[in-house]
Amino acid sequence: MRTWWVILSFLCLIGDVRGADKTKVVVLEESWRIVDQPGAFYFSSPEPPQIDERGFVWVADENQLLLFSPQGGFIRNFFKKGQGPGELTDLAGFIPESDRVLVFSRNPNKMIAFDRQGKPLQEEPLPSTLGYAGLLGGWKGRFYFLREYFQDTGGKAIFLDLPVRLLSAGPGDTEARTEGPWFPKSYFVRDTSYLKNVNFVQIAGADGVTFFIAYNGSYDIRRLDLSRMEISPFISRDYHKVKIRPEWKTPRDQFHAPSQTLSGSEVKVFEHETLDDVLKIWVMGGKLWVLTSTFDEARRLARVDVYDLKASFLGSVMLPVPRGLDWMRLSYAPLTLHDNGLYVLAPTDTEALELVRYALFGLPSWAH
Repeated sequence: MRTWWVILSFLCLIGDVRGADKTKVVVLEESWRIVDQPGAFYFSSPEPPQIDERGFVWVADENQLLLFSPQGGFIRNFFKKGQGPGELTDLAGFIPESDRVLVFSRNPNKMIAFDRQGKPLQEEPLPSTLGYAGLLGGWKGRFYFLREYFQDTGGKAIFLDLPVRLLSAGPGDTEARTEGPWFPKSYFVRDTSYLKNVNFVQIAGADGVTFFIAYNGSYDIRRLDLSRMEISPFISRDYHKVKIRPEWKTPRDQFHAPSQTLSGSEVKVFEHETLDDVLKIWVMGGKLWVLTSTFDEARRLARVDVYDLKASFLGSVMLPVPRGLDWMRLSYAPLTLHDNGLYVLAPTDTEALELVRYALFGLPSWAH
């Protein structure tokens, strides 16, 4: 009986491998490439690009909110530093709309609406009790934010699950409203000046009311519904952990683990041993696309699982990983899937960043 079980397991393994080999490989074809323009803009520490309903590309970066045309032409930077009308102290989220963009700035907290020519249209103060929150989205006249509540460990190096709360505020509010949904975010913490991600939080919005969140390192995706004010299970799968190989690590990586002296004692900082199961999530074409940690390293391919928005699994494709990106950085790399295009900010050989759009070809019919 044991012999037959071993043979059956072996045959199943062969089937899985052959199935993986037959997974459709997507073809990337470069559409355009954007490099820094001295005196106009530069790429430093960009967030993943956002593509609006008209195909324009928005990039939030260091004291910059950059707008590019669908063809990759630079249009303008909306960021003007300062605390006066139409000025921003920082950029903590934005919502592009058809004829304007809403920008959230902190200290003081306010929401500014700009037209597409960069002219301020309206400015609304928001409650100071939002604290160090980031804009999630807007719905029914209110804005929704995610705020992490940090804790001082008294100089101790420990692991903490810090609560990430959903807050909301509307025009005229003097206090931010704490909503019901929240989730934990895992950190290695020394104190509020040293925080290191244990798992990376991935968020994708399907519309103004529905968001998908992966936050615990497992293949576990939750659905945030603002209309019901709840976070509920959406997709959960058993998944093999991908061990981080020593050659993937570099001194500049946030995975690199130095030692630190705390209260006279040497303490080794947390070091990642495995990758998160879910590296990125996107909503494209009314489907949820999940970038996983399953790689074909020799061919530089990463597996992407595709679901409909009712959580039914549709299939998988293998996505080429553009040059300049590596497995270690995919969790926090600035890349976005949108409308059969992959937008990525990747370093060149000289470490400068370039924004590149690749068109996707060879997608299966069920992925459209």
